[in-house]
Amino acid sequence: MKKFLSLTFIFFSSFSFAQILNGTAVLSSSNNMTVDITVDVPQNEVTIVLTGTNNQWFGFGFGGTQMFNRYSLITTGAGVLSERKLGNHNSGTSLTSSITSVNTTVSGSIRTVTLKRPIAGLNSNYFSFPTSPGSFIMIWAKGNGMNLANHGGGNRGSGMITLSNTCLSSTNILPSQNICAGDSTLFSGNYISTAGLYKDTLTNSAGCDSIIELTLAVSNNGPFPLSPVNFCTGDSISVFGKFVSTAGMYFDTVSNSNGCDSILSIQVNENLINYMVTYNSGDPDIVVTATGATFQWLENCDSVASLLVGQTSNILSTPGGGNGSYAVIVTINGCSDTSDCISYNFFGIEESALLLTSFHPNPVNNSINLSLNQSYQNLILELVNVQGKLVKRMNFQNGEMDLEIDLNFLAKGTYILKLNADGKTESQVILKN
Repeated sequence: MKKFLSLTFIFFSSFSFAQILNGTAVLSSSNNMTVDITVDVPQNEVTIVLTGTNNQWFGFGFGGTQMFNRYSLITTGAGVLSERKLGNHNSGTSLTSSITSVNTTVSGSIRTVTLKRPIAGLNSNYFSFPTSPGSFIMIWAKGNGMNLANHGGGNRGSGMITLSNTCLSSTNILPSQNICAGDSTLFSGNYISTAGLYKDTLTNSAGCDSIIELTLAVSNNGPFPLSPVNFCTGDSISVFGKFVSTAGMYFDTVSNSNGCDSILSIQVNENLINYMVTYNSGDPDIVVTATGATFQWLENCDSVASLLVGQTSNILSTPGGGNGSYAVIVTINGCSDTSDCISYNFFGIEESALLLTSFHPNPVNNSINLSLNQSYQNLILELVNVQGKLVKRMNFQNGEMDLEIDLNFLAKGTYILKLNADGKTESQVILKN
């Protein structure tokens, strides 16, 4: 049986609960100067959303109250964005762009600029954004023209923006696990053993939730039934590597692809060959009664037997009016058996082979009367059902030739009456009402 030791919590501990910070500031409501900053630490990316008046340049500086040497983002009245290092009351110098994407839209008199850039600046001329909660100062300015120029009095100011933790819902899907029936695995502090989807919520140091999911499958150990097999009476058949000769249900345990135990089962059936051979004195016909069978008659069975070509019916009209010895091969479900050898003379079955001169009534309701051809010192009667099972055995040693046998105990059906009289045998079919 396969065993699992879950390393679920070790896997959990490898999750990085890095922070995502966000803050918004309205630096001048009358001039529509706002800023929204999101710092995504896991992605090493800052998203900045700036607003200002359309058709006029506007700009924002980061990290202080003075212009000099201040990293800034300047947008022209046409919406062109640039990064600059401001001078001492002048436009300063243009910086190599660190912006990875930018988008600008206009709604009425307000222009919105959305841009992305890495958290850390390219060098000391750039502002590096914080990766933990906190605040920093920003400055703003706007002009009356389309392009960067002196902003004039009253078109500038400063303010504070505060970045705080923000919880973005996340789901971590763990690799699926497959365990053996009867085993269990550890998930979120509990052992689980039933197939299904399991979820738990973890809280990081910033107070944000993270959902974990695990899909658990449980291998079915069976039993898994195989196709039934059959064997002939007296033979054997290989089942799970062993030869068996008894009908029944057999089981074996194997290991499946997941290393789990699987139980296999197979029904073994014995193909019984049940048939009856009947004949009457003076009647050249020999009759075989069997269900679902094929037949092949033999002659000269008391010496060197040979096939009677074309004699494949259940009734044999003996050649020459009955002179000879005959047997029949009965085949049922691929299994074959050969009957006892029956000797005939011209006038019918040899009298020495007949024990009963009559038996009646047949079918029988209560009792049957048997008349023997002579007195016997040791007479054995056996009643056998069509499955070959002995129903009753009776012994008679008084030499009587006429017997009445009570059959009230028999259930309705077909039976074989077998006689053994001083070593001589005979069988007859009895129908019980």
